[in-house]
Amino acid sequence: MKPNGKIIDIIGVPSDFGANVPGSLMGPDAIRSAGIHSKLRELNKSTIEKGNIVMSHRFQISEEDSSYHYLKVIQKICQDLKSTCLDTFKNNHLPLVLGGDHSIAIGSLAATCEHFATKKIGLLWVDTHPDFNTPETSHTGNIHGMPLSLLFGKGYANLLSLFNNQKTIQPENTVLIGLRDIDTEEKQLLKRSGVTFYTMRDIDEKGIKKVLKEVFKSNFKDLDGLHLSFDYDVMNPAVMPGVSTPVQGGLTLREAHLLLEMLHETQNIVAADFVELNPINDIQGQSAIAASELICSLFGKSII
Repeated sequence: MKPNGKIIDIIGVPSDFGANVPGSLMGPDAIRSAGIHSKLRELNKSTIEKGNIVMSHRFQISEEDSSYHYLKVIQKICQDLKSTCLDTFKNNHLPLVLGGDHSIAIGSLAATCEHFATKKIGLLWVDTHPDFNTPETSHTGNIHGMPLSLLFGKGYANLLSLFNNQKTIQPENTVLIGLRDIDTEEKQLLKRSGVTFYTMRDIDEKGIKKVLKEVFKSNFKDLDGLHLSFDYDVMNPAVMPGVSTPVQGGLTLREAHLLLEMLHETQNIVAADFVELNPINDIQGQSAIAASELICSLFGKSII
């Protein structure tokens, strides 16, 4: 199949409930304002604006609903996103999900797992953090650090229910790239998980091209589709300052563009999340512009 030729449904999830740093709720509209629709249409892509998932403002939420780091609120957001993505899949479109903090990936991943339940689907998680924490291991309790543990069956029951005991995405078909900030207990969970991971040291030593070639030949061989979840904090803050949790030593712009260009060439992307853009920390909109350009590389933009 050729998913990158499909109509792209752009879905915003303006939530920062999963994080302890405010501001990523403005990420979806910042990417829109940076011209994502017009840029994709210049690439001859058809886009449909699906608007933002509707949610309450943080100051409207009761004390009860804000307990457990907004667990009930995040469950509702992710359920609504899952339903929206399932509608997109049913229309044979491709969901491009704009975050928001990375907890929103719980909803998009749940939709991918349900719609492609009879298929072999891979997951590429591009992030500074592995997001493998559980409520027991997390130092902060923030749910944006837990999506992958939930995908593989550990975490809050409310959120696990969205996955319906998924068997679509297996650890051996899951790859994490760009890691450089991992909690102590999380390291043990990651090592025992069976997923493949590449730290920034691996990228320094091998180069991004060799890393991608390795995973295409092994973890992503003979897939029916690939779900990409790209956290902008994987980038070096010098080129992407507008994120909630900047950590020095990340991907350069060219490394990130090459990664996304190579993913486009596979023609195997079925869903994509781009998350954690935080305009509060941006400098004159440079991160929002770079964020939109990175998305375009996934959908076929090239130098020539």
